[in-house]
Amino acid sequence: MLLLAGGVLVIGLLFYGRGIRRDDPAEGDGAPAGEAIPASRPGLSEPVSAIQRVPETHVDLASLSLDELVGAPASDRAVVEELIERLPRYKGSQRQYVVTSHIANIATDEDYPLVEALILAPEALEPAALDVLLADLHSRIDEVKLPVFAEICDDRQHPSFNEAFQSLRTYFETDGTDDLPDWQVAARELAADEDR
Repeated sequence: MLLLAGGVLVIGLLFYGRGIRRDDPAEGDGAPAGEAIPASRPGLSEPVSAIQRVPETHVDLASLSLDELVGAPASDRAVVEELIERLPRYKGSQRQYVVTSHIANIATDEDYPLVEALILAPEALEPAALDVLLADLHSRIDEVKLPVFAEICDDRQHPSFNEAFQSLRTYFETDGTDDLPDWQVAARELAADEDR
């Protein structure tokens, strides 16, 4: 029995190793996926990663399946916009969690106003999807996260009011008082200073 298991392991490793090696020039450039192509190739002056070799092309993102969209050769902002557009379709589904996770992973700080709109109007989001976006918000720079927390605190009925309140308190409290309006002003001024 042990001999049989060892044989299966050896065969599996052989097939696995064979599947990841790309020595056949007909199957590509000979470089493992993700590694740089050597600069010694004709016509190349510096290494180019495998990802850089795929040119960004105009793709009708709306026509792609969710799985295709995640790997689409388009700008991250365009993909974020399309994913946000699709979120209401996944209300009540685990897919909404997956979509918001992907949005959180690819949205840049410059794209965050798109995500902020979702956070501030969470009616279309499942609680787990909102949690993903708030966890991502906590990891953003202060100039991005603090104004969003201030906006959330404008609505005491927002499902994340307490979390936003505590985040502003932690950042701004110095004298032991709860002065939410002052914290909100300070958070908004921080963002305004960054925009100048």
